Amino acid sequence: MEASFYALLAAAAVIGGLVGGVAGARLLRPGKTIRSESVDIVDRRGTVRVRIAADENGRAGLFLFGGSGEIRGELSVLDGAVPRLALFDGEGAVRASVIGDAAPGLILLHKDGKRRIHLGLEVDGAPSLGFFTRDGRNRAEILLGAGGRPSFLIRDEHGSVRVALGIISDGSALLAACDDKGKPIWIAPQPRDTGTKR
Repeated sequence: MEASFYALLAAAAVIGGLVGGVAGARLLRPGKTIRSESVDIVDRRGTVRVRIAADENGRAGLFLFGGSGEIRGELSVLDGAVPRLALFDGEGAVRASVIGDAAPGLILLHKDGKRRIHLGLEVDGAPSLGFFTRDGRNRAEILLGAGGRPSFLIRDEHGSVRVALGIISDGSALLAACDDKGKPIWIAPQPRDTGTKR
């Protein structure tokens, strides 16, 4: 009894997924359309709350506005066909942005427009999390590099790595202090001497 019940649930889930996929595909097919470069949706007071617009350069977007007409959200396609989701504060400044591209990322920004946190993927799929100062300089970064090995980097005000903590290829931990050029000047544990004693 229970086995047949769960089988029915699984079948319903599969059918539901297929129906949803077919419905989505139908919505993407061209049909009867209304053509316009811009469409505004207003509230009872006549304030624009939603705008769908496109320009001659191929940029298009869906824009959401607050009760006072200030922009609060944006879903758009930027130059180069790059999609973006942006969230704004009450003063019209972007505070969070998601970029979808070959190297996608989530960016959190200060009210002055400078990024403070950047969570992203490199083109090869390697993830990273960066922390930035108020003037936009990267000071700390967590990476998952080649072979899935993690590392934590601390940078000085010029962007040079001064401290590095990570896992090396043999699976052991490594801590390094570097000079202002990013060259290691102290490493722990010290490299083992593999030379043969005479």
